[in-house]
Amino acid sequence: ITDGTCIRVLELAALVTAACPSADIRFTPGKAMAADQQALFSLSALRSLGWQPRVALDAGIASYAAWLARHSF
Repeated sequence: ITDGTCIRVLELAALVTAACPSADIRFTPGKAMAADQQALFSLSALRSLGWQPRVALDAGIASYAAWLARHSF
């Protein structure tokens, strides 16, 4: 779930790479833009129920990366 802020796939990849420098993220030319357009959705139903985001995307990614570093699998 998102906070409603729209970011591009490449921006998301940059956040993941910043949190996990060893991440190997690859793109096929022309596919990122299509994914950007398909990922839009409305949060109005969640917000009408009182839902609010508690963690910013960059903080959530960093937290998850730290968790992965502590838990081998």
